Amino acid sequence: MKRPAALQERIFTRLFEQAEIARYTPEERLDYEDSLKVYRDMKNVLDTAELKGMKKGLEQGRLQGLKQGHEEGILDEKRKNAKTMKALGLPWETIAKVTGMSVAEIDKL
Repeated sequence: MKRPAALQERIFTRLFEQAEIARYTPEERLDYEDSLKVYRDMKNVLDTAELKGMKKGLEQGRLQGLKQGHEEGILDEKRKNAKTMKALGLPWETIAKVTGMSVAEIDKL
């Protein structure tokens, strides 16, 4: 049976689906309810797994960002100190020993 165009809206579609379910035999209704339970259980499992995965990913990203920021801060401080020592005229080998930077890196400053 085709529905008239005026009855094609979503609300009417849901109404017709409900009417079809109401006509189920008791056995069909039990099968339908069982399938709904399985669907809802699977959806909840997937939604929970997705949420946990997102939380874990955000936490790992935050920790990685903090670690990376800390390392960049240390490197910036080393460069700043190396520039100051270079401006004071200290030997580059001495600057390299103090900062842990290579002579080539100090040369680029």
